[in-house]
Amino acid sequence: MSDTRIILASSSPRRKDLLAELGIAFEVIPSGVDETVEEGSPPEEVVRTLALRKAMHIAQQTPNAIIIGADSMVVLDGKLIGKPKDQTDAIATLKLLNGKTHLVLTGIAVVGTQNSLTEPDIKSLTVQSKVTMKLHHEQTVLDYVATGEPMDKAGSYSRSGIGRMLIESIEGSPENVSGLPLKELREMLKEFQVEFRT
Repeated sequence: MSDTRIILASSSPRRKDLLAELGIAFEVIPSGVDETVEEGSPPEEVVRTLALRKAMHIAQQTPNAIIIGADSMVVLDGKLIGKPKDQTDAIATLKLLNGKTHLVLTGIAVVGTQNSLTEPDIKSLTVQSKVTMKLHHEQTVLDYVATGEPMDKAGSYSRSGIGRMLIESIEGSPENVSGLPLKELREMLKEFQVEFRT
């Protein structure tokens, strides 16, 4: 296991910081894959599919490695909400979530190429958390969007940044809301004989 590379297939600083909490040595190689999916697909399937697509993209060119892919989306009333296109979209999303409870879904995929590049070991799952937002005045939303923080976040807010002021409560994994549920990921990595320092 000592010579097996562990790779996070994500450019997200939040995911990088969270993975570091597990006390393992890893490197970051963003996948940059196409994230379009078939319309009408179940949200749980969408995030898991995208996570696997990201991990597999790196796995196909990286022998003797364990690759972690992840994808997060917000779901309100059955509708998927991804990253905002622009500030106007971010404002509209936050107004939609204002005072309501929504789901945060994160798909995780772990792909191991220690035995084969053509037939890698694959494990994937979806983790769900419920988030209830506080009821805010419109100016609070405008001020938050003006900080720029929402622009690369699913649902247009960050639990680990200024956006935590918008959150009333979280039911389930808080790390999941930040994009990487650590408890579930740790259990998956154990199946690949990953050793943890902490």
